[in-house]
Amino acid sequence: YLIALREEFEFNKAGLEFMIERNSSNLAAGIALLEYVSPEEPQLSEQEFNRMAGGVIQNEVQFSPSPGVLYEIINSGKLGGFSDPTLKKAFGAWQAQLVRVQFQERDEVHRARMDLLNFLNTYNNTRRSTFEFMGESLGFTKSKFKGQNQKALQSEAFENKLMDFNIVSHLLNVTYYKALGEQIDEILKLIDANIVKK
Repeated sequence: YLIALREEFEFNKAGLEFMIERNSSNLAAGIALLEYVSPEEPQLSEQEFNRMAGGVIQNEVQFSPSPGVLYEIINSGKLGGFSDPTLKKAFGAWQAQLVRVQFQERDEVHRARMDLLNFLNTYNNTRRSTFEFMGESLGFTKSKFKGQNQKALQSEAFENKLMDFNIVSHLLNVTYYKALGEQIDEILKLIDANIVKK
């Protein structure tokens, strides 16, 4: 069980690192786009705006740890067979921290991302903004409507939604993901110590 748990938590660590990078990419794009928000005439072309806005919202952030070995141990009542009380406590703390992370992802970051996406879909031409990236592969042609999607940069409502997204994404990395990463490292350390004891 200890060896299988070590493999599972190494997998979880790699998955968390990937999700931190993905969230960091979204956040960097959001911060870069925020610099162009102003009541003045937009300093970006529509194409540049579409590319930058796409960089903010294109990647969903949701850490999905491996549910296998630990859940099997807990559900079968075999956690009591572990002799190290610190390790058992660490598994409990892992579960609690994971619930906090999933709340932040779902109820904060996902909500802010969808608010931003809904704003763009309401006030911008979605067909124009997506055509250059995937229009031909999806089989649709350019929009016949003329406009300037980058006019969203002159909206205080857009600025607020972008700020909301940036704040909750930042908190996800520096607070929630950081604590979960530290929990994974602690569990791996305890697992290794228990394997050596055996």
